[in-house]
Amino acid sequence: MTDSERIHADAALISVPSSVSSNFTLPSSGENGSVITWTSSNTSSISINGSQATVTRTLSDVSVTLTAKVKFNSVYTTRNYIVTVECFTNVEIVTMDLEALEVDSEVTETFTVPLIGVNGSSIEWNSLNEDVITFNGSVANVTPQDEDVSVYIGAIATYGDFYDSLYFEVTVKARSITDSERVTSDANSISVPSSVSSNFTLQTAGTNGSTISWESSDNDIIEISGSTAVVTQWAVDTTITLTATIRYNTQIVTRTYNVVVLGCCGFTPTQFSCNWTQEPGNLQSSTLTIRSQTSDRLHVVVESDYFDVIDCEFLQNNSTTVNVSFSESQDLNQEYSTGSTIFTFNVKVYLYENQTILLGELPVTIRYYFAATSPDD
Repeated sequence: MTDSERIHADAALISVPSSVSSNFTLPSSGENGSVITWTSSNTSSISINGSQATVTRTLSDVSVTLTAKVKFNSVYTTRNYIVTVECFTNVEIVTMDLEALEVDSEVTETFTVPLIGVNGSSIEWNSLNEDVITFNGSVANVTPQDEDVSVYIGAIATYGDFYDSLYFEVTVKARSITDSERVTSDANSISVPSSVSSNFTLQTAGTNGSTISWESSDNDIIEISGSTAVVTQWAVDTTITLTATIRYNTQIVTRTYNVVVLGCCGFTPTQFSCNWTQEPGNLQSSTLTIRSQTSDRLHVVVESDYFDVIDCEFLQNNSTTVNVSFSESQDLNQEYSTGSTIFTFNVKVYLYENQTILLGELPVTIRYYFAATSPDD
């Protein structure tokens, strides 16, 4: 085979794609030993380095002529191949334009955004919190709040018949506030329980830097010690007024809070029960002792529908300790029956003898078991 035959045979075997959208490889040698080199008519669209063809796409198709020089010894021939570099699709353009967008993660004031992407997409913007960020064309208007706020803003890119969106999280930093606004805000954020029965904690500093001090209308019931409100329960509910003074530099505001200190039960026990077994000739009895949990005197009233079979006697009343005796009556002791029955009493415990303040009611239950003897015994 002559050198001319070699190069023409190798040239006939060269295959080049008619259109491309990514880098590709070109032959650098023929089957018959030829050396193949390449040149491009448009290196901006297809650049060649050895056998590697690097493709650069644009917004429109580009035709490029690739020339192959097939050489063996001193003999060579050339072949031209027209290759179309495919343009970006609408999907690719939108995707690239969205990926190219940059938005600051933190802002304090109005900023601008692009309305045209780097590859020509049209871009619209929206905010998921228009109280903080609104858009007017390319201008993002920012309204800082009293504290940092995270807002998602969305870019909708459109090219041709395709569109897609991308959202950015932007933190709008808290605005600078005046001393007056600072103490007012801290005052409005104070939380105090409406009712308590034990010690509780009070705020001594606001989130905006204010200092908070407290006063109590009655230190015998609520005494302030630093941030701790020390509670002393009385027998009845008592309303105490707490006053908060909020200060920042020379700015001062006050707030008052009514707190109900719940009364303790005021007495013990809170219920009483006993079991009696009938013993003819031997009367059963039990004594209920009610003690005041404070130094206040108690006055007790007993209510029941069973006074005809159970005797009730006050051994002591209108005192810090009240004793009530419950005794089996003669009639009940002599009654013949089987099984058991229950006698109930309602004991009302008042504060003081005038009975104007009811501390509570104490249920009393007496289960009575009959001797269950038959008449023939």
